[in-house]
Amino acid sequence: MATTNGLSNEQLLSELEKRAADAENRLSVLENGSEGTRVGASPDVIQVLQTVKQLLFKAKERQLELEKSEAQLTKAAKQTMTAVDTLQAKNSKLEYQILHLKRAVKDADAAKSSQAVN
Repeated sequence: MATTNGLSNEQLLSELEKRAADAENRLSVLENGSEGTRVGASPDVIQVLQTVKQLLFKAKERQLELEKSEAQLTKAAKQTMTAVDTLQAKNSKLEYQILHLKRAVKDADAAKSSQAVN
């Protein structure tokens, strides 16, 4: 048997097969995500990462809720401003009408007073 670096061909082949199997296992773990865990990551780190992931999802949901609420409030504010503008316009028209009615009553009273004097 030929030897390489003090190993026989069978030993060398066995060592290469073992290394290939280990490499395939590591590759499989990387491809499958090792059931949600990272190679070399401790369980504590994995738990922290999962907690951070959950918090990020909750924060994203809350952000979407806040954006929806903001849109609703903006819509309500626009509707309120439109209603206020409409009411102010009606109020101005009514004040104008009251002004002319007061003048008409004052003129009518003045005409009546002048007729009563004659």
